[in-house]
Amino acid sequence: MAFYRLRNKKWSPFFTNSTNRFEEAVFYKGHFYAVDDIGVLRRLLFDIDSNSYEEEVVSVDIGGNTSYRYLVESSSSCGGVTMMVVRRFDFERGKTELFEIFKLDWSNGNWEEVSNLGDQALFLAHCDSKLVSVSLDNPEYRQNTIYFIDDVFAEDFGMYNLGNRYFEPLKIPSSHMRHPFCGWIQPAA
Repeated sequence: MAFYRLRNKKWSPFFTNSTNRFEEAVFYKGHFYAVDDIGVLRRLLFDIDSNSYEEEVVSVDIGGNTSYRYLVESSSSCGGVTMMVVRRFDFERGKTELFEIFKLDWSNGNWEEVSNLGDQALFLAHCDSKLVSVSLDNPEYRQNTIYFIDDVFAEDFGMYNLGNRYFEPLKIPSSHMRHPFCGWIQPAA
């Protein structure tokens, strides 16, 4: 992780203290939070002047042995919550097989499973996940649905309806599927 310092016009790197690799990070309520490769969520407290930081464990692993974890910080219009999405991937078939969504209870550091997004949709990509409100007047996006892209193989794109647990492919031209996407453009309702 690195910060750009306007006064020096240069990047200042921060090296992790953790023996585990951070997979995903979000900025939430004035702090950076990162989940590592074993699913531990940590608050990173940076001291910009000394190029150091401390880690505070916020919660322990909820995902078990998993393929991918995503952190999602929603806007205040969507409740302002922090969520972790666990994506289970079948590497032999090259397809996503399941999503699980958890919301963090900040009072005790426990993760609570979320089975319904209501009138919201989740756009999922590493370091660029978004939870957005979806209007019934806007048929472009579906409520209670996860839109996902393949962060590794660039072949597994789709929509996952949480209500019926049904996968549908995204309608992406085959010429675009040769290159992985790195993020989403913010949908406009």
